[in-house]
Amino acid sequence: MSRHASAAHSQQTRTKRKWPWIVLAVVAVVLALAIWLGVLAMQVFRESKQVQQHEQKAMSLVTSFTHADNMSSIAKLSDQLPQVQQETQAAEQIAHGSSWNTLAHVPWIGGDIQAVQGMTSTLNSLMSQSVPDLVHAVTTLSDAHLANNGNQINLQPILEAQPAIEKANTSFQEQVQQYNELPTPHIEKIRSVYDEGHEKINTIGTTVNRLASTFKILPDMLGADGPQTYAIVAMTQSEMRSSAGLVGSVGQLNTDNGTIKIDDFRPNVQLGPYHAAQHTDDEWRIFNTESPLHMSLDVRDIGAFPDTKRVAESVADFWHNDWHDQNTKLDGVIVVDPVFLQMIINVTGPITLHDGTVLNGSNTAEFLLNKAYINYPLDQTDELFSQVAEQSIDQMFGTIDMAKLMQVGNVLGQAASERHFSMYSFNADVEKTIKAAGFTASTPDSEQNPTVGVYFNEQNPSKIGWYLDRSSKITSKQCNADGSQSYHVEYTIHNTLTEDELAPLPAYVAGVTRSWKNRGQGLELTAIYPPKGGSISDLTITGGNHTDIKQEKMNGKQLYTSVISVMPGETATISFDVQTSPQAKSQLKIDQTPLNKPGSGTDVDISSCKTK
Repeated sequence: MSRHASAAHSQQTRTKRKWPWIVLAVVAVVLALAIWLGVLAMQVFRESKQVQQHEQKAMSLVTSFTHADNMSSIAKLSDQLPQVQQETQAAEQIAHGSSWNTLAHVPWIGGDIQAVQGMTSTLNSLMSQSVPDLVHAVTTLSDAHLANNGNQINLQPILEAQPAIEKANTSFQEQVQQYNELPTPHIEKIRSVYDEGHEKINTIGTTVNRLASTFKILPDMLGADGPQTYAIVAMTQSEMRSSAGLVGSVGQLNTDNGTIKIDDFRPNVQLGPYHAAQHTDDEWRIFNTESPLHMSLDVRDIGAFPDTKRVAESVADFWHNDWHDQNTKLDGVIVVDPVFLQMIINVTGPITLHDGTVLNGSNTAEFLLNKAYINYPLDQTDELFSQVAEQSIDQMFGTIDMAKLMQVGNVLGQAASERHFSMYSFNADVEKTIKAAGFTASTPDSEQNPTVGVYFNEQNPSKIGWYLDRSSKITSKQCNADGSQSYHVEYTIHNTLTEDELAPLPAYVAGVTRSWKNRGQGLELTAIYPPKGGSISDLTITGGNHTDIKQEKMNGKQLYTSVISVMPGETATISFDVQTSPQAKSQLKIDQTPLNKPGSGTDVDISSCKTK
């Protein structure tokens, strides 16, 4: 063997001998790293229990604040805030310790760690900044004297408190949004705390936003800058129309610097002679020419327009040309339904009708939507609605204090979000405030806050709407690369009438049809709108009977229409996929013809997708 070959062989031998040691060294390092990470993980796991305990303690203390429209809840939270802050600060400090910060960068588990850190920071910011600011603003206002003589509200304290309440609400909503954007934790102990916090702060956030919105619109509505006249349009969804239902009566609200006066409601039989409201070619084609009922679009039918602005414009037309004259002032229009009146009565207390019937916070809607048509002569039904509307709205602002104002404010906010209450001002500056506060109902008009619109118009002249139970489910499918989100929506309408219930119903309730066999039929001209900047696909209707689905345009917006029939006992389900605009900042919601009860009737599953 040559010298060179011998040297090469020797070098190869030494190299071979080194490899086992290198491998062992790498294995040793990996094992050491794994042990170190395991120790850190065990420490974090132990500390996660402490985080859980601190956050659960904090959440239990703020439970009373989930009813933020109640002054006693505000006072209770004010006393407990130092302890709440102590708990959230402790949780945040633990979750940002060195072990947590290290594991936050480890694949898989790092997402959970970051979620917990974000959760503790957000909750601590809420309890240290936003909530104290809100509590201070509200408690300061509670010391003010709001009630003047009779039905007059002292508006000055509300005007003075507006900036502080708005600032606190803005901060609160930003923190809630940050919480909602956190990734959902996988660790069960942490996820349970996350879910509890998510539910409670979103509930509080919704209530706080309603109150702030109400405080924003009240001064203008109540004449802070001069006398205001609003027409109050009472609709009944026992005979559904897009915005709520058939117009039963119209009243008048006059306000001036907090003084409130309600004039008599006039039933629709006194609002003739009937003639069509001003309408677009699209509206006439969809609601008259192509609809089975060939709706006349007179004052009774103006609720067919799904935008409150269009309802208000129609009322103004009738107001100036039929009911009054061109010089009679009209500043805006308010739309209410029986469910709104029930919600108000639940706050202000029972009312008694002329015949001694007592209505309260649980039986008013059923009475006005169903029992009145069965138990009273037909020519008295509109008068009954007028009595309830006058008394309940009169009580709404009578002898007011901060506690009552907060309850009324929450009711107004909830009712507006569910279309039981809506309003429009012909003053562009005032309307801008009302619209921004969420009090002007409209078809989908925001790319950032996406909605789909589902609206019904009864084509069987009847009061069958009371028996139509509606519910919906939104399921998120995926977040798309362009920032848009995909959902699946199912919307169900069920005719709850039984044969035994149907038999004794008068024709006015069961339906004035040419064929006896169609008694009790729900015959719904249905309009479905995609979200602004988004789309609807794979639209199908199963169950019951329906006409072909048509793609339409009305007043510049795309929609889909079909006439759906549900006989007693039948159920129809509308299914479709939705893609939002890439600009969407919140989860998809459904805007719909208001239900027969408070609530949206919507089940939401958004577990697979988070907003940006």
